[in-house]
Amino acid sequence: MTECPVLLITLLSSAGSQTSKGFILEYEARETTGSTKISPTSRQQITNADTGHIRYPGNGQNYTNSEVSTFIFTPRDNFYQAKKNTTVTFVEDWMDDVHCYDEIHVFHLVDSSAGGKFYDWASAVCPGTDMKVLSNHDDIIIAVFMTDEKNRTGFHLIHSRVHGRKC
Repeated sequence: MTECPVLLITLLSSAGSQTSKGFILEYEARETTGSTKISPTSRQQITNADTGHIRYPGNGQNYTNSEVSTFIFTPRDNFYQAKKNTTVTFVEDWMDDVHCYDEIHVFHLVDSSAGGKFYDWASAVCPGTDMKVLSNHDDIIIAVFMTDEKNRTGFHLIHSRVHGRKC
């Protein structure tokens, strides 16, 4: 098994699914040591509002060393709606210098050619990017923020869910 700082497990069901009693998930979390240790200030946030603004880390504070924070944008009530699109826009406040040591990776849930779905890397945002539309997608969007040892005041994620076609 490979070491991974974040494990995301998603239960998907289709419109044709029948009622079930659910499932049991068992797991073991092990503390890491050395340079791979993740900051305890890392944050995980799931958002399903039609519009909103996330200021990270907030209140003019700096983010910390070795963070792995996730921001997940899902449809309201967790139901897929084909006629609505989610847009997440990144606006930099102040991140690390021009090197990509503090970065945001964006993933989409996409259809697999073998059937089913999987998370696919869509893009990355590095310091020096003033503003970027991270995604305009009508399903789950995941943004993962990872840092090194330099601390800055972070970024904003502005999200909206609207009727209409993809831009």
